[in-house]
Order: sequence, then C-alpha cells, then structure tokens
Amino acid sequence: MGHRKGSLDINPDRDIPLLRQVMHSGVISRSQLYQFMCLARVESSREVPNWRVRRLLAHGALLIHTTPLGDQDDLLRITRAGLLGLEWHGEIVSPASDESGNENRDENLLHNLELNNIHLALLRSGALVGWTSESELRSVAVAGNLTKTKIHDAVANVLVNDRLISFALEYERTQKSARHYEETVALLDRKSAPPVVLYLFPHYRLLSHAAVLLSLSKRHLLLGLLRDFKIDLFEMKVTGSKADAMVTLGEALLESKGELE
Repeated sequence: MGHRKGSLDINPDRDIPLLRQVMHSGVISRSQLYQFMCLARVESSREVPNWRVRRLLAHGALLIHTTPLGDQDDLLRITRAGLLGLEWHGEIVSPASDESGNENRDENLLHNLELNNIHLALLRSGALVGWTSESELRSVAVAGNLTKTKIHDAVANVLVNDRLISFALEYERTQKSARHYEETVALLDRKSAPPVVLYLFPHYRLLSHAAVLLSLSKRHLLLGLLRDFKIDLFEMKVTGSKADAMVTLGEALLESKGELE
C-alpha cells in the first residue's frame, strides 16, 4: 500500500518498539532510548536509531522536551500523532500517555529518567522477564474503575535462582509528608498483589524518614538505596519496613510471597 508524499511510513519492527518505549517512559533521553533498543535487539548501531528519531521528530510523532537543566542529551516525549501511530498498528495506548496540551511540563522529569535507569539495570542483568510501567498500571486501574488503588512506578517480574518473582517498585526521589505516607499505607494495605514492594531512595536520610512512616503498613516492604541497586542489584542490602535485619535483595525476594506460578 502506498503512502502520500511527506507522510510518515511507520516501520512496525523498528518504529513501533521505539515509540512504545518512549510512551511508557513518559520522558527518555536519546542515550537511554538507544540502550533500550539495543537490549531489545531492535537496533545494533547508534546511527540508525538517531536517524529514526530525527525522522519521527520531523513528522511530529516525537518532540524534544526542553528543560532549564542546560546542555545535555536530548530528552524525548511522544506526541498525540505518535500515539495515533501506535494505535493504528494495534498497540494499546494509555490515556495517561497523552501529553497534548501540556507537552513541555517538567513534572516528574528526573523521577522518570531514573526509572529508566532502574529498568535498564534490570534488563542488563538478564533477570528481567516482564516490566509493567506506571502508565500501563494506571490504564488497568482506570479500565477497572479502581479509584482507590496504589499506582506503583512499575511492577517487575524477575528470575531469582530460577524462581519467577513479582515485585512492585517505588522510587522516592524527594521527601514526602507524613500525610502522604499515611495515605500510601492505607492504599498499600487495601490491595493484594503484588505482595512485595521495593522502595528505592537517593539518600539514606530519605530512606530513614520513610522507614518510620511506612512501618505501619502490613505489606512486605523492602527499602534500599538507588546507588546500591545500580551497582549490586540483587546483592544490594535492603531492610524491611519493620526494621528487620539487613539482607540482600535476592534473599528478601526469595523469602517473600511474590513467587509466580
């Protein structure tokens, strides 16, 4: 089937995985996007995805997110046209992914970029079997009218010692109020799955602040530092919200009730 001159001819094997990743990331740097595409074996040369991004930008499927952070790697967002392209090719598009009308917002920018790094660390480990993004989780909650459900930053399914384990992920970049954690605990204790939640923090001060407030939860909560996760992954030390003795993340997951059949 032909295409009108100047229209975007979407390659389902190359463009769709790229657009899908940008959609689920919310915002993503060019270098992060390249790593995702290489790990998914969609691309093998940096020049090809760079050309692909330039093409998608030119046709309005992507946009460059401008920030006051100075000179750095381009940050990318998907547009309504990009979402339409995904839908046209049978992809499920999250309503939360539509950035139209507010495409240059900086809300959660650094948070999303660090979540990409967490996702990449799990992919590079070879242990990641499945990753459900916040936008996907939010879509499920909206579709099921689950208004009082905790929407996690992501849910990861990983293989640890040949056991498939599911855990929810939360990255707490900034300090939250006691009221915030009271509401979080109420939501956490209301839902049943996944039973394990891993909280990552950039600093020990934030971890210790949250640990006191999260200790009221009945759920199995694990707390650790982001830098330890990036370096040691399943060998990183974590503590429970009940001030349990520190163990490795792998040990804590194996002892949890997060195993999938």
